[in-house]
Amino acid sequence: MEQITLTGIIVQIINFLVLVGILTYLLYKPVKRILNERRKRIESTLKEIEIEREKLEKERKEAERNLQEIYKKAEEIIKKAELDAEAERTKIIREARRESQQIIENARKEGEELKKRFILELKDEIVSLAITIASNILGESVKPKLQERMLNEFVNLVKSEHSK
Repeated sequence: MEQITLTGIIVQIINFLVLVGILTYLLYKPVKRILNERRKRIESTLKEIEIEREKLEKERKEAERNLQEIYKKAEEIIKKAELDAEAERTKIIREARRESQQIIENARKEGEELKKRFILELKDEIVSLAITIASNILGESVKPKLQERMLNEFVNLVKSEHSK
């Protein structure tokens, strides 16, 4: 067995320190550099993710605002269409009432004209019958002057009765 001597311990310590120095030089700095690069890449990726998240949030808010505007415009269009429909309905009803009044007025005028025509035809028929009856009663033909005078008297009588 070997003995542990102070010189051996010192040599071992020196060997250990040299080994640590060599490993530090060869391994620690490259590993530290790799870890720093990786940390920077992760930080960069996190920043990009945060920027993208903010961008998406901004786009989402913009989309919501646009959607609200679309709903508002749709409501305005619907309200306008309802108002237009109501105005059109009112116009159609007003036009229908006007046309019905016109039809009633035309029918009334037509009835008045028919009544007047009927009265005139009836007067002519009554005059004709009266002359025929008068001729039959007298038993002879009536002279034209007498016939005209009788006709005028009868027409005047009918006019005065009709105006009452």
